[in-house]
Amino acid sequence: MAAMLLGMASPEAKARGQAIVDALMERNVDLPDIDKPCSNDTKIYANGQLPASALCPLWQAPGHYARPDAAVAFNALSQKFARDLGRPICVTSSYRSFSQQVAVKARRGFWAATPGYSQHGFGKALDLCGGINDFGTIEHLWMKQNAPLFGWFHPSWARAGGNKPEPWHWEYAG
Repeated sequence: MAAMLLGMASPEAKARGQAIVDALMERNVDLPDIDKPCSNDTKIYANGQLPASALCPLWQAPGHYARPDAAVAFNALSQKFARDLGRPICVTSSYRSFSQQVAVKARRGFWAATPGYSQHGFGKALDLCGGINDFGTIEHLWMKQNAPLFGWFHPSWARAGGNKPEPWHWEYAG
C-alpha cells in the first residue's frame, strides 16, 4: 500500500500519501505492499467525466469505484473495519457519472447535490451502509473515530444537526 500511496504523481498527493502511511504505521495497521497503483491516470477531469482508467475498485464492494488515492485509503479503512468489526464496510454509492448525478437529483430532490457539484462526481465521496448509515451506532461511531486516520471525513453539513443530515455520506480529504 505504501508504494501505491507514494506513487502518486503530484508532490501534494505524495505528501498526503506519506501522512496517511505515517499515521497508519504509528497505529500498527498492517500495510500490504502493492507494487503498482490500480491506475496511473493522473489527469484532471470534469465532475462526472472520469473514465474507467481513472477509477479504482473498492475492496469487498463489487461495482463501486473511487479515484485512486481515495480508493487506496478507503480499502485500508475497510480492512481495518473488517478486522475490528468482523466485516468490510458496506457501500451503496460511489463514483457517479454526470448522467447518474442527474438521475439521483431527479429521484432525491433536495437530498441530492446539483449535478456537476457532487463530490461523488470527482470519485471522492461514498455513501455507506451496514450501520454506518445511522447516527449513534457502533459502526458510525467507529467511522467518526477511525476515518480521519485514513483521510476520510464526515462533512459538517451531513452530520447530525447539519443542514442535510446524511450519516451515510463520507468524503475523502485528498
